Amino acid sequence: MATLDPSNIVNGNIIEPNDILQLYSALGSTNPGSITGLVMTGSLDGSATSIIIPSPATSTGTYYPTLVPGVGTQNLEIGTLEYNAATDTLTTTASYAVTALNASVTQVNSQKYDDGSTILSGNFKFVAGKVTMSTGTAVSSAFLNLVGKTLGIDAFITANYISGNGPTDSVIVDSINIATGAITFINNTTGSPAVATIVFTGIYI
Repeated sequence: MATLDPSNIVNGNIIEPNDILQLYSALGSTNPGSITGLVMTGSLDGSATSIIIPSPATSTGTYYPTLVPGVGTQNLEIGTLEYNAATDTLTTTASYAVTALNASVTQVNSQKYDDGSTILSGNFKFVAGKVTMSTGTAVSSAFLNLVGKTLGIDAFITANYISGNGPTDSVIVDSINIATGAITFINNTTGSPAVATIVFTGIYI
């Protein structure tokens, strides 16, 4: 780590090469040479120990400007910004904000729903998928999380066609298999196409 010594930079003194060379060394150059990247080491208001800023990305590759947290009262971690010159894109691979933004949500707590007789509060979880309907009937894969669930009581599923049947037809979510959790769908149109594709989404408690 370079140390800047300003003791010779006073009125009346001759500025020596070493007074300038230490600046190059402090700014990331070695031996010294041209500054192709900027590295600042030391304390930044007592809250960081290092900032690394790469040279402008003009060639194919990935660059990493990084703010490293230090021992100050505030932890200034922004993570790693990744610049890809080939695609001219900048992404972040680690930061508190992005971690929160991309966090997986497994359920939504304390939501109100009507079980048919009263308003209750429950923690909602999710299911979704696609299934092929043949001659008016379709059965989804087994959803073990739906085992023992009942439509309209603790599971609420909707479905729509994405191919095969016209807008006047209907998809009925018929039942949930109490043992496997598989969802059965039917339609109510006589002579419907032999094959249709439907998508479904649902929540359960």
